[in-house]
Amino acid sequence: MDYFDNYVKEYRKLDKSAEYKYYHSYRVMHNMEIIGKSLNLTKEDIELAKTIGLLHDIGKIKKDDKKYNNDHDHGDYGADLLLKQGLMKKFNITKENSQLVYKAI
Repeated sequence: MDYFDNYVKEYRKLDKSAEYKYYHSYRVMHNMEIIGKSLNLTKEDIELAKTIGLLHDIGKIKKDDKKYNNDHDHGDYGADLLLKQGLMKKFNITKENSQLVYKAI
């Protein structure tokens, strides 16, 4: 989560809407934890669900690639950011979970 905070910090300065997206992502992460616990998921699965919740809108936070030019593309852009720019490792997503996270985003 520290990496997420640092990653988003620069965009929060440049774009007022990034502030909302930042807090929204943390609310989704928290909700994923509540849902995971209600489903009696393992601690590891809850942590994975929380990570997916936190990162689900990462493509909206950093929206500067012309290939992804509308809000409907933010999931594709976010998944590409995570996979192709090496952010999976920076967010401590294991190789075993990377495909699941990619598809979820």
